[in-house]
Amino acid sequence: MPKQDFKVTYRNLPEFRYQAISGGFGSATPYGQILFALYHEHLETPEYATITIIEGEQPKESLPASKPVRDVYFGMQLTPEQALAIGNWLIDQANNVLSAKSQPNNITPTFRPN
Repeated sequence: MPKQDFKVTYRNLPEFRYQAISGGFGSATPYGQILFALYHEHLETPEYATITIIEGEQPKESLPASKPVRDVYFGMQLTPEQALAIGNWLIDQANNVLSAKSQPNNITPTFRPN
């Protein structure tokens, strides 16, 4: 088969946004797909703060104990082949960044948002 080039256009949907991700979870489906979700873990925002004022002293603020929460942002379902391709791409990107960290200004982005 002779070489063929074709152009693919990337578009950011109106719902597109960047999100810091802490981790993920998932499993195989009964139909042979990979289903996973990504989350951001942080301490919950306190509902209130208590401010103690004592004459002649600086006010003191205290917060109730916070518990960790995981906000799940989205899930994906992929074929095993897609999961491997994305996983390998992520590993390659991570290795490139780690090796370039020792050389200032040596990171070349391959993803350029609109």
